[in-house]
Amino acid sequence: MLNNQSFAATVSGIRPRAVVVIGASLLVGFASLLSPDAAYACLSATPPPVLKGIPAEGDVAVPTDVRPVYDRFAAHLYDPAAQDPKFELTDASGQPVGLTLHNAFVSHVELVPDVELKPLTVYTLRGHWKQADQPTNIETVIVSFTTAAGPLGAAPLPPTASMQHYMFKGVTLSSCDPYPTGTCTSTPADAAVRVTFVDSSGQEFGGYSPDGQLIGYLMVGPFFSNLSGIDQGTNFECAKLSTRASNGTLSAPVVLCGRDAPLFELGGSTSIACTSQGLTHDGQLVSQGLSSDGGLSPNGVALQSGLSGTDGSGCALAGDLPIPSTVVPLLVLAGLGIVRRRRKQSR
Repeated sequence: MLNNQSFAATVSGIRPRAVVVIGASLLVGFASLLSPDAAYACLSATPPPVLKGIPAEGDVAVPTDVRPVYDRFAAHLYDPAAQDPKFELTDASGQPVGLTLHNAFVSHVELVPDVELKPLTVYTLRGHWKQADQPTNIETVIVSFTTAAGPLGAAPLPPTASMQHYMFKGVTLSSCDPYPTGTCTSTPADAAVRVTFVDSSGQEFGGYSPDGQLIGYLMVGPFFSNLSGIDQGTNFECAKLSTRASNGTLSAPVVLCGRDAPLFELGGSTSIACTSQGLTHDGQLVSQGLSSDGGLSPNGVALQSGLSGTDGSGCALAGDLPIPSTVVPLLVLAGLGIVRRRRKQSR
């Protein structure tokens, strides 16, 4: 059985319609804070609900001490207080395993089994809850995976990460295009990373649990944000990243700061992506699209003068969630308002 009382209390205050209203007024002049997609603001059909996260459907060699974690919005779990979610974990014989839901991250659910799972066993996780817009209908999502011979061994290593900024120049953008400026943070494609942001006063932001604990955002693979210093809409200067292992353990953090990352001016096409190798433009790494004199290459890429490096390494220290593109930035913006109010009230 799932204990979701504290989880519902955390997120019940933000409903989809309220998020849109709050976010729309704040979105002006503010590039998306977190998104795995290049196009943030284009309205599109919402995909079916899925359990997007760790472990994924069909995964094998899953540590027996796994703590499953999934994207709420990919699962269409927008308002747990109203949608009344239930999660059930059973082995191949139908034996149930108790689950407790933790508020480990903003916009993700983390499920903690009451006991360590059996080795070399197939497990099925089922989630079901009321549809957000039609409460009489029930959403059902299922993931099956196979455990390894035992628990996870070594502690996770800090993430290997780098940062690059982009700015479109001489390009007309529509609501279906990326934002005019932004930041690509490159991490390994399968790496789950906890992300928080540090502002100009050294304060750390990233959402809070009911007891006031900073919880942060979970990103799997490379992601877009905006620490470029150009129309970014916040005074955030750095991102703090920690690897999240499949058993929920966090690595020591590393810090990437926007001031240390190169800025690339992009012309022509608006087709960009954030990949494990770096920012791409028309499928080509922007760091490889520079002409020998640093000017525009045929695909319209230029390095902004006066910034460090052209290889996208930034201050890289040791180290897909299919979220609806319109939901992510609005929720983050609304969350930032909640965080700031919470901090103000606690003073």
